[in-house]
Amino acid sequence: MKPSDGSEKKTPEGSGRIFSDEEIQGFVDLGNVLMDIRKRMISEGWTIKDGVFTTPDGVSYTKETMPQYHEDQRKKRKAELQAKRRPQNG
Repeated sequence: MKPSDGSEKKTPEGSGRIFSDEEIQGFVDLGNVLMDIRKRMISEGWTIKDGVFTTPDGVSYTKETMPQYHEDQRKKRKAELQAKRRPQNG
């Protein structure tokens, strides 16, 4: 079976290798991007332990509950926007 993009795998036949050099480099590049994301999250105050992400506010999320984090963030942004739109009495 050929890849849908028309490219050919450059893995020598009978070499016992599963991935080509280009594919392995792609995995390395992806790992570097993910490491940069991890470092940024930690620098912003997140903690990451045993697959649990804890925000700087102390709220923990797992892979299964991460959509709830995004929903919470959306609600927070909406509330902040509405607070800015309200006229202040003074």
